[in-house]
Parts: sequence; C-alpha cells; structure tokens
Amino acid sequence: LSGSDNIELKKLRSLGISSQSMIVSLKLRACSSLTDDMIESFLCHLYDLKKLDLTLCHKISDAACKSITKFCSSSLLSLNLSGCDRLTSEACRWMTGSIGQNPPRLKHIQSLDLSCCSRIDDAGLQFIGRRCNTLTNLNLSGCIKVTDAAFDVGRLSLLKSLNLKGCIRVGDRGLISLTRKYHKIEVLNLALCDSLTDKTAKSISRGFTKLRVLSFEGIPAISEVGLCEVVRGCRGLIMMNITGCNVTRGALIALIKGIDYVEESRNYFGFLPIKGATDLIETKRKTRVEEIQRHYLHNSAARKIQLRGIICV
Repeated sequence: LSGSDNIELKKLRSLGISSQSMIVSLKLRACSSLTDDMIESFLCHLYDLKKLDLTLCHKISDAACKSITKFCSSSLLSLNLSGCDRLTSEACRWMTGSIGQNPPRLKHIQSLDLSCCSRIDDAGLQFIGRRCNTLTNLNLSGCIKVTDAAFDVGRLSLLKSLNLKGCIRVGDRGLISLTRKYHKIEVLNLALCDSLTDKTAKSISRGFTKLRVLSFEGIPAISEVGLCEVVRGCRGLIMMNITGCNVTRGALIALIKGIDYVEESRNYFGFLPIKGATDLIETKRKTRVEEIQRHYLHNSAARKIQLRGIICV
C-alpha cells in the first residue's frame, strides 16, 4: 500500500476485516491521504500486527498513536513514524501509557523510529525512557527540539542502537548521561551534533565498551586525542565515520593499524570492516571463550584433587 494517494476508508476497513490475524507486517509509507480515522478503522481488526511503517504520512497526528497503542499494545514490535511531522510529545504519552488511568502501552516494542518528528521534545522522550524498557533500537535523527534534558531519566537497559544524527542541541552532558546508563550500545550515530567535544569521546570509551559502529561526522571539536580514547576503550569497534573531525589522515592510518579486521574507507573519512570481518571476530571470540573454559576447568579439577590430599603436578 506504500505510496498510495487514493486510499479510502471503506476499502481499508474491508481489508482489515478480511485479513485480520493474517497481517503481521504493514507498510503504508508516504500515503498522503492516510488519516487518523483510517488508522483506527483499520487497526481495530488486526490482532497480530508486529511491524507498522507509517513513514512520511503527513496527515496523521497524535490521535493515530492513540489508536496504534489501543489495538496493538501486546503485539507490536516495530513502529516507524519517520517524517510524520504533525506528531508531538503527546504521541509519546499515548505510546507509553502515560495518559489516563491504567491505559494501554506498547508493551513489547523493540524498534521505534521518530526521525524528523521535529515537534517531539524532551518531555516526550522522557516518557519513552521511563516506559519503553524493551527497546533495542531508537532513531531520533533530526529531532531538533531534543536537548540534554531528554536523557536525564531512562531505563532503556536493552538499547543497542541509537541514532541522534542532527540533534544539534544535544551536547556533552547528554551523552555523558547516556554512557553512564546504557552499556549495551553497539551502534551510535552522532553525525552533525556539532556541539560535542572530546569529553563525549572519553565518556564513550568508558561507558559504551561494546560499541561496533560509530559516526562523529561533522563534529569539528572531536580530535585525535578523543578518537584514541574511543579506540582504546571500544575494542570491538569495526566502523567509524570521522568526516569533518579535527583529525589528519596520518592519525587515521595510525588508528587503523591498531585495530583488528578494519581498513580505510573509500566513501568517507574513516574505516570499515574488511571482507569476512564478522566471521573472523566471531571465531576469535569463540576461541577466547574456549580458552577461558579450559582454564577454569583445569583449575577447578586441580583444586578438587588437592582437597583430596593428592599432589597434582
């Protein structure tokens, strides 16, 4: 249904009634005629919807999020609202069950895309942080009202991917707050957050030690000193974009020499994984785990023998 300009309420309702639990994934991207009423009439018949994509549906508002939460609270895992520019922080309140008495909420949501929803502010994201503790992927790219205060509260302990590209009001304080709470982050996009400095780089090296992919694109205050901190602390890093940072090519080459399985990128200033890097890293990880297990078993057996009064050489 993506790209349809002439969606009608009756047809959408009929489709929902006839399909019901058979529809688990639904794309309505760039449907310019889609309204809040259509969303409500359609979703009330879909009992097992797991993925919903409403990218660039410019007519839908906070009321659509109320309907989504009402009918998909127990089933929905992924929701894409990118470019739905009428949404405000009220939408976040509906999705998190923060309005009314015992309201529904998206209990199992894992992936949420709010990129380019420019009316959503700190208050809305604080509701997300408090109530969406199943999230593993959060995209806030282009949310220009978001500031450091958005990250003062939060329980997103499972979060692995965070996109803050273009959140120009987010600074070092906000990132330092994130690194102290969300230690499972593997993918982080900070492109164009141009108020960040090496303080952020240092905090990332200490808090995001599982980081694999990082973008500092367009942040001139990030220097070679900060990047060295990141590489030293994030030993699993395999991709980094530092276009526009205060870093020379010589420094980049030196960094690459100190990291396993990466090479200089031809498409941007930074590095990316060599071919087959994922398999090589996994093999190395398994070998390390096996070594630790053998060491533990050997020492455990030796202790048991010693306890029996037998000398083990």
